[in-house]
Amino acid sequence: MKKISVIIPIYNREKYLSECLTSVINQSYSNLEIILVDDGSTDQSLEIIQRFSKQDDRIKYYTQNNQGVASARNSGLKMVTGDFITFVDSDDWVVNNMYEKLMGIQVESDADIVVCNMTSKIEKLNGYNSTNYMTYGKIKAVKSLYTESRFNFCLMNKLFKKHIFNHIKFPENRDYEDAAVMYKLLLNADTIVHFDTFLYFYRTENESITRSGFSSKRIDVLINYDETIEYLKKIAPELIPIINVDFYYTLRNLMIDYLNSDYEKQETLQKIQKYMKKLYRNSGFDKLSSKEKVFGWSIILFPKASKSAYFLRKKVG
Repeated sequence: MKKISVIIPIYNREKYLSECLTSVINQSYSNLEIILVDDGSTDQSLEIIQRFSKQDDRIKYYTQNNQGVASARNSGLKMVTGDFITFVDSDDWVVNNMYEKLMGIQVESDADIVVCNMTSKIEKLNGYNSTNYMTYGKIKAVKSLYTESRFNFCLMNKLFKKHIFNHIKFPENRDYEDAAVMYKLLLNADTIVHFDTFLYFYRTENESITRSGFSSKRIDVLINYDETIEYLKKIAPELIPIINVDFYYTLRNLMIDYLNSDYEKQETLQKIQKYMKKLYRNSGFDKLSSKEKVFGWSIILFPKASKSAYFLRKKVG
């Protein structure tokens, strides 16, 4: 039986941590290495970690000063001894046979990465349980990552062969760290399988960067874009037009959120406009509708007017 290393970064999650850890230690697939990284918690999280570690010898934990989730994940990766790697967020929980099902699909398909569905609605966990799965090559998988809801940038609903993380680290001291590595992980794989069933439950009440309004941290998507394009130029240039289209919608929504907020740093507005101009010189925009092309130029030339036009268009459909 192959060993799965489950990495759980933890920061001030005393409210949900016990439920999370219980769901992992009670998995029907028992050959687990459970790696808990406490990222400088100031609540009772460390005490909960220590209590669980005394109850289950599959748990090993590491403590560090608060450095962010990317650093905690990198610390966890250094501790891995298993054959496969997966992640859990410390306020989420997993269905009790999640890893058994993912490993069953992996053995059947010999996939490098197995992906399941994730949800914030408990009724989906109880009501939809498929046995179907689809197989992807690396290029098709990256295309799906940027164009379909079937894939997403989250780590937690995926099981990876250990070698997929060779030479890959999460970028520290910035946000959107999942998006900064997910396309690299997929391109490191030969076979990726999507298992069409819901096995991972995530909570929506935390104030993650992707669920809140505008902040300066959201500009980190620009760094991700530059890195992605440079990487794909060497590995898979045929994917660049798809990335450009996806990034257009990211920039558009970023601009709308900026204009709809009280955030007023002019250099931030100028930076978004600069990247929008860069996109219009790149490939992929033949796939946009005429309305989107016009709206994109209005963001560049008349940002405040484009905000009003966007919300009017949304209101009238």
